[in-house]
Amino acid sequence: MGSNVDDLLQIIKKRSDKLQFASGFIKEAAREKRVPDKCCEDALELVIKIDSFLNEDIYNIKALLENYKQILLGEKKQTSPPITEDDVGHAYGYSMYQIDLLQSKAKNMEELVLPRYIL
Repeated sequence: MGSNVDDLLQIIKKRSDKLQFASGFIKEAAREKRVPDKCCEDALELVIKIDSFLNEDIYNIKALLENYKQILLGEKKQTSPPITEDDVGHAYGYSMYQIDLLQSKAKNMEELVLPRYIL
């Protein structure tokens, strides 16, 4: 479970890094007037929403795992309802599902919005 979670956090971080790069690219294109303002605004808004979601997801997963670890080590009393390994597994699966959705949205943005204007 531990390595899966670490892998998940790395995937989220890499995606977030790519979104930050995309955000900078969009801002640069807008400054240089290579892309109509409305296109830049829409693309930037989507990138910011996705990045915000990923940051929130990282925080939630880390908090859940930290609680679970402290309970297993006896440093913290079990919550009600109790946190189980299944909860951790569900958080992992849900996050992977969300990442797939977000990657699809970002891919659509890249394919459908930006190339029309940048090329």
